[in-house]
Amino acid sequence: ARVAIAWLAVAQAVALVQLVARRGDEGGYTSPRWQRAAPGLADRLRPYGTLASNRPEAVWMLSGRSATRLPSAGDGAQLAALKDALDRGGAIVVLPNLGLGPRTYLIDGREAAHRLGYRVVWRYQQVRVYAPKPKARPKRSCPAAQPGPGRARSRPCDAGRAGRSSTR
Repeated sequence: ARVAIAWLAVAQAVALVQLVARRGDEGGYTSPRWQRAAPGLADRLRPYGTLASNRPEAVWMLSGRSATRLPSAGDGAQLAALKDALDRGGAIVVLPNLGLGPRTYLIDGREAAHRLGYRVVWRYQQVRVYAPKPKARPKRSCPAAQPGPGRARSRPCDAGRAGRSSTR
């Protein structure tokens, strides 16, 4: 029994040494590697309400914001529910693995963004933030000006176009 306890103590010590050695390399979200992964992420996420991510815990560690995890691969109902939540001002944050195992049970973040019709709004190295495409603004209709005493025949909307170049 003493030999087994001694082996357990040695195994624990070895595991602790390995953990401390990895702390500065790929030892988790507080490691320098992760901290350099997305500088300014908190500022970039400020305008978005609901967030979803392939690594929600990393979003919290790097930005202080909570995020829901992306739905399971092939779960269309969860993806539709996520779209409803994100279309009201949310975003998808896709973070790299950086030494951590990939989450193959979740839908790929780029695939989710594509299926939802989102576009990249910010990127830094392997980090991507996707958000809904802006809705097209309706064209402004300008009523015809009514000629009257002292009025020019220009339309009221022409004043907004004055000074704009026709070449873009």
